[in-house]
Amino acid sequence: MTASLQLAGGLSCIFLVHKLGKRFLSLVSMSLCATCILSIATYTLFKEEIDQSWIPLVLFAVMFYALNLGVSPIPWMLVSEVFPQ
Repeated sequence: MTASLQLAGGLSCIFLVHKLGKRFLSLVSMSLCATCILSIATYTLFKEEIDQSWIPLVLFAVMFYALNLGVSPIPWMLVSEVFPQ
């Protein structure tokens, strides 16, 4: 499941990087990752009151997708621009 989410994020990055730009895609990706991690931390603090076991699964899934939407591939794109063939 995580590999398919990462593949979907990578393919989304390929198709969206020319339309949205690297900076915007990176900021959206980092914001989604940070929001998911903070939400997982909040869930951990209040898990006795919430008692919904599907919430961390969804948050981790969104984080895996968002990670490969911009945080992972865009630095490699920038390296290939700095050091061309």
